[in-house]
Amino acid sequence: MIELEEYFGGILNGDIIACEKMKRISDILIERYQHPDKYHYDHNIAVKHIEFIERFCKQPTGKIGQPLKLELFQKARLQALFGFVDDNNLRQYNECLIVEGRKNGKTTETAAVELDLLINDKEGAPQIYNLATMLEQAKLGFNAAHKMVMQSPTLAKWIRKRANDLYCEINFGFIKALASNSNSLDGLDVHAAVIDELAAIKDRDIYDLIKQAMGARRQPLLFCITTNGFVRDSIFDAQYEYAANVINGSVNNPRFLPFIYELDAMEEWEKPECWIKANPGLGTVKSYDYLQQMVEKGKNDPSFKPTVLVKDFNMKQNPVSAWLNFEDIVNEEAVDMEYLKNSPDDIRKKLNSGNVKKISGFDFYIDKEGEKTVINACCGIAKVNAALCTQLLILNFKVEKVINTGIAGATGAGLNQYDFVVSTAAVYHDVDVQIFGYKPGQVPG
Repeated sequence: MIELEEYFGGILNGDIIACEKMKRISDILIERYQHPDKYHYDHNIAVKHIEFIERFCKQPTGKIGQPLKLELFQKARLQALFGFVDDNNLRQYNECLIVEGRKNGKTTETAAVELDLLINDKEGAPQIYNLATMLEQAKLGFNAAHKMVMQSPTLAKWIRKRANDLYCEINFGFIKALASNSNSLDGLDVHAAVIDELAAIKDRDIYDLIKQAMGARRQPLLFCITTNGFVRDSIFDAQYEYAANVINGSVNNPRFLPFIYELDAMEEWEKPECWIKANPGLGTVKSYDYLQQMVEKGKNDPSFKPTVLVKDFNMKQNPVSAWLNFEDIVNEEAVDMEYLKNSPDDIRKKLNSGNVKKISGFDFYIDKEGEKTVINACCGIAKVNAALCTQLLILNFKVEKVINTGIAGATGAGLNQYDFVVSTAAVYHDVDVQIFGYKPGQVPG
């Protein structure tokens, strides 16, 4: 039994604990393995890449100099990535997205893959790029690859470090670190690109440019490996959603290979038996004790909890500095829209039919919606009235939730009348005292 069957088959039969998305992609890969169509699995091609990595690549950190021995989950993923080919032995997948918890060997794995693609992929003059928003981040993978070269006499014989790259003399290829703020992004002829920490990239420009720069290559590969992040509505969120749609079948892209390791529910972060769902290298690559310490700190330090949820378990969160938690923004509670279709007179009649309590000039209408007590009030115009009314609601009725609805202005592009808008940040906008030296929206004082 090859590693692809052992790992993905183990997920399907329950021997390996995995999240729902990994179960689904496992099912897809086993199905493709057993019932080939346009693409088939060639084990010799897959093994060629794995054997290269384990023979020539050494640990760049920690146990420096030790051979890099890939774990079962890593071998299975690489077999899937490199082993499915067409009748011309050109690989099926030209893009791979891996989302996994931190400290599962991402940087080491990507560095080894880069060297393999540079010298072992039968491509003339391959251009391999390490991509990140900042050059220092991009150099992490590049430096790991350089350390592997320095520790291998065979690789060092053919690959040498120049000023800005690792140059391979036998095929004129190179590995280079590249940042999104670089001035040299045009005119690239990319054979492969590695993005370590896609979630740290704030816009999609560098992704789109690199993707389009692969058009002249026979079998290009964009290899992204990342944790979740705090930057919402980013390229990561877009790629995550795309990957999820490929996995659930709503998007058909047989050239895109996603592996998403995450918890299935928020409460699983306190269940050690579920931690492996987001951390496939737990106990081998990643220390179980280390993760346990992170979880305990998150339980006792609310400011650290979002970091643990995001970076160790790949659960979406806003940073602790945000004024709304992610769970507050993504509220899936259903609302009876029929109630909103009533005319103003109907609503007034409904309100007046209940108990009315007058406090500080405000009328509070106490009503029942099912088993819930609902307090309705019309606060009047402007923020001061809204603040007063809200404070009275909190003090006198101990409300659990406040829904503020009304008319608002906005300057955002793409907004139309009657759009529903949920803000993720707020600024005091309707004050302009720039004549006194203040910034737009800044309140004097």
